[in-house]
Amino acid sequence: WKIISAGAVHVIALKTNNTLWAWGSNGVGSLGDGTIVNKSSPIQIGTDSNWKTIVSGAGHNLALKTNNSLWCWGQNNHGQIGDGTTANKYFPIQIGSLTDWSQISAKGTTSMCLNSNNSMWAWGNNSNGNTGNGVPGGIITSPNQSNSNLDWFKVFDTYNFVLKNNLTLWSWGSNSNGQLGDGTNIQRNSPILVNCPSTLSNEEFNNEALKIYPNPFNNIINIFIENESIAFVNIFDIQGRTILSSFNNTIDTSSLESGIYIISIELSNKKILSKKIIKN
Repeated sequence: WKIISAGAVHVIALKTNNTLWAWGSNGVGSLGDGTIVNKSSPIQIGTDSNWKTIVSGAGHNLALKTNNSLWCWGQNNHGQIGDGTTANKYFPIQIGSLTDWSQISAKGTTSMCLNSNNSMWAWGNNSNGNTGNGVPGGIITSPNQSNSNLDWFKVFDTYNFVLKNNLTLWSWGSNSNGQLGDGTNIQRNSPILVNCPSTLSNEEFNNEALKIYPNPFNNIINIFIENESIAFVNIFDIQGRTILSSFNNTIDTSSLESGIYIISIELSNKKILSKKIIKN
């Protein structure tokens, strides 16, 4: 098994051979096997072996194939599938014809994607400003660009949080319990910056003192911190998974595939520095 994602009462998963599997509640087609019959054990969905990543909402699912095309299925009462309708879909269907999607996220009855040009797109239930387009209310039944920014870097599966290229954190949507982290309980219909007044804030760190070279890199990456010593290094993929760990200033990265990563460096004084790195 490679990736697993759980909705409200259903589960989807990918194996290392890139096949798609599902189990659990299926009354709205969440499993994608063409039925509405619950499954109490994993069943393979279709025969394709080119699935790349998956994510579940409450009753719907998003997936990318290895060609970066977007596929969705399951519950669609708020247009969360993105095919322009509100009819449930019992098999995975391709949404549009684009093959340049890079990341996917689903929360409740809202869906979100990042494009390879770092633009953000969202659709589905917009009652609490969940799509981040600045205009709350109603439903959006097709992928809609949330704003004109082209510097979104990572989308998360927990609530509405996104990182920008400069590693600042942004949030939006319902905020009745202060879940957006902006110091209020006011609903936000567009992404707002989440400031952290602790020692973890960006202002506490001088990232200019951090040198990572070469970047982009091939099989070796070097780290230099001015007037500091390194305690530990982690390298994460864009899904937030730890890919490589080291105690050294020079790291062998030959095991990494080409792509974008985040390197997080814990210093001996417990401060943490992070930067985006690219493997050729």
